[in-house]
Amino acid sequence: MSDEKYHQQNLARALQVLFVFSAEKQDWSLDDIAAELRLSKTSLLRILRTLERARFVLRREQLYRLGPRVLDLAKVYLGTLSV
Repeated sequence: MSDEKYHQQNLARALQVLFVFSAEKQDWSLDDIAAELRLSKTSLLRILRTLERARFVLRREQLYRLGPRVLDLAKVYLGTLSV
């Protein structure tokens, strides 16, 4: 079976949005993310609002940054590691 059959484009785009954030650039505008990922602002806004509602991103004025739900996932992952 082809993996493409199970590829979900909207989810892939949402993950791309999450991975645009970094230690070097923590705050992004809608325009900057759209340019970086070559996404339409309309599609990107839908993704960001969905991520914001789930608290994966936070919005302050016109800037977005990672939200506290990302840390929740990190805690779960860290719990799976044996030290």
